[in-house]
Amino acid sequence: MCGIFGMAGFSDRALLRKMGRLLSYRGPDDDGYFTDDGIGLGMRRLSIIDVKGGKQPVHNEKRDVLAVFNGEIYNYRELRQELEKKGHKFYTSSDTECIVHAYEEYGLRFPEKLNGMFAIALWDSGKKTLVLARDRLGKKPLYYTMLGRNLLFASEMKALLLHDGVKRSVNKKALHNYLSLRYCPGGETMLSGIYKLLPGRVMAYSRGKSSIKRYWDVKFRDENAEGRDFYLEGLKSLLQDSVRKRLISEVPLGVYLSGGLDSTAIVALMKESAPDINTFSIGFGLESDETGYARIASGFYGTNHREFVVEGTDLTKLLPKLVWHLDEPLADITNVPTYLISQLARKHVTVVLTGEGSDELFSGYAHEKAMLATQRMKNIMFSRRLASGAVKRLPLPLLNRFFEYPASMGGKGRERLAEYVRNMGNEPAMYSSLVSAFDDGEKKELCKFSGSPAESLFRPFFGAGTNLSNKMLLVDANVWLPNYILPRLDRMTMANSIEGRAPFLDYRLVEFASKLPPGLRTGDKYVLRRALRGMLPPQIVNRKKRTFITPVHFWGERQLLDMCSILHESEFFRKSFIEKMLGDYRNSKLIRERQLWALITFELWHRTFIESGGLRPLKKF
Repeated sequence: MCGIFGMAGFSDRALLRKMGRLLSYRGPDDDGYFTDDGIGLGMRRLSIIDVKGGKQPVHNEKRDVLAVFNGEIYNYRELRQELEKKGHKFYTSSDTECIVHAYEEYGLRFPEKLNGMFAIALWDSGKKTLVLARDRLGKKPLYYTMLGRNLLFASEMKALLLHDGVKRSVNKKALHNYLSLRYCPGGETMLSGIYKLLPGRVMAYSRGKSSIKRYWDVKFRDENAEGRDFYLEGLKSLLQDSVRKRLISEVPLGVYLSGGLDSTAIVALMKESAPDINTFSIGFGLESDETGYARIASGFYGTNHREFVVEGTDLTKLLPKLVWHLDEPLADITNVPTYLISQLARKHVTVVLTGEGSDELFSGYAHEKAMLATQRMKNIMFSRRLASGAVKRLPLPLLNRFFEYPASMGGKGRERLAEYVRNMGNEPAMYSSLVSAFDDGEKKELCKFSGSPAESLFRPFFGAGTNLSNKMLLVDANVWLPNYILPRLDRMTMANSIEGRAPFLDYRLVEFASKLPPGLRTGDKYVLRRALRGMLPPQIVNRKKRTFITPVHFWGERQLLDMCSILHESEFFRKSFIEKMLGDYRNSKLIRERQLWALITFELWHRTFIESGGLRPLKKF
């Protein structure tokens, strides 16, 4: 695990050193550099596998292929045996060395051989070619930019800003999409001219020219010829192997245990191979905390449990640091507990397993439940126009059918649900109405610039010839996971020099989930509960999923409203609509809170990366 960075087409060792110092928190244990005519590679290492011998860059026997690498290859032992049988000689015990030999053997198809999370930079001196590769789901980040015919790349966007030739201007297309989703989807970033190598892609750059190819995508099979037991047994077996592979480590590891089904399942499966387990949970001193369930799970499995209680946090001091570490604006209050629990867990472990990915595989989100429920009801639906009007008069508690916390959704919640009903039959528009922070009408009122409708982001995935649950899995795999869930996990853990591993996101599990019959992906994770029956505490199995709540309403509301002062002189947003939002805050608290958080996060990002250069967090809000 580390941060990687470098250039092709030119070589600048001083710049490499600066990039390494800037990203030192991603790898505090070691660094490594390689420069030659027209190439520079650098890395910062967090030592986890082959602590003593795994120094990078790693090379092949002839020293004409070198690699730096961020992540973990979980099948490296099996891959090493395969490569040794083909005559390859190894000089370390690291997973990184498998990369150079796999490239020698399989060429640009080598990522297909890797099971893990990775961002790779590999230099083939014979072909004068730089190869960049990213894992299938985008667990590890990789940014790049072109400087004329030259290429500059890094694990984090901020490292690219160290080069004087990198311009800093807002990508308004990305900003328009961000206002819908609260994150930047796709290959573009919030900075014009800087790009993300998309998940499942490999780039080859040589002599000023580059090409990008996709080596993996989710494949669907709708015939569902197998019986229920086949899927239950297959899921359990894959999960067991995924967890077992993610226990490979020469340093202490643990689990973020929320007390929900997903993290408890990971602990249950870990118990089969690792009798001594460290678990960590976080709460806020409220009755709604889930720490009680985490204690139940910890007691059931006998883990070494540590519980952190955060009773009030100065967001004006913490938010600038989080925005800087996130690189791009990603507006979710759950960044706060993810950062804090990582900060505290790092005192005890270097690696943590987390439950990310389960909701995506098994349609666990409220908007996905709503979509699936609507599909089941579509044959008895009446006029969309009449239904939309009726929704506007619904008592707030009935909104629970579609959203959590209806009182907080308020009048805006009614409007969103009415929009959802009006869009019935148009799956991308329905989905967009459920997940968007700002709808298209609000963005027209808010923005001093224009952009495409939010549903256009989802339309390519809902056109797939498969069932609805698979279409949403396709959205999750291509949009939600690589641009929101996984960047949040990577940045908030790596900010504290700790590695996060997500067993549910083994690519084999994603492929297996794409083959599940729709009836097994019902929204309550029936298939996961049944597959692990007998292994989980009954209190955990029988409880309903709850969204993790960060209580801004209790200890952060005043801070949130005070921070809105940053919005009053925005060059991108109309003050009149911001005042309208503030006036309506009490009546639609949850929606307006998310919207304000998104605007505050962007404006703070703009001050950090555009106005101040982005090389350090702002000291004050």
